[in-house]
Amino acid sequence: MYVEPFGKPRLMVSRTDDDRILVKNYGVCESLEIRDFLYAGNREVIIEVANDGEGSFLCEIEAEPCKWLKLEMSSREVKDQEILKLICCLGSSGELSGGKSG
Repeated sequence: MYVEPFGKPRLMVSRTDDDRILVKNYGVCESLEIRDFLYAGNREVIIEVANDGEGSFLCEIEAEPCKWLKLEMSSREVKDQEILKLICCLGSSGELSGGKSG
């Protein structure tokens, strides 16, 4: 058996702690719902953004301004794989890291 990459760039997204993989070929994108930050103690989620095809694509993360959430990647050219970290900036008492929330 011989496996070749998809003939053009193809977006694949997954969490590092889950086997589920979202693939974008065409049409409407699948959603990756992240509920981790609803629970105390969850500080970071790591997402793998990969290209399962040939070439590369520009990955841009768009989000409403949010004081308690930090994205370590907002825009990057993806040739093989990139890592996106979502980091909760709230302290254990509900304060923003380095100051009070609100």
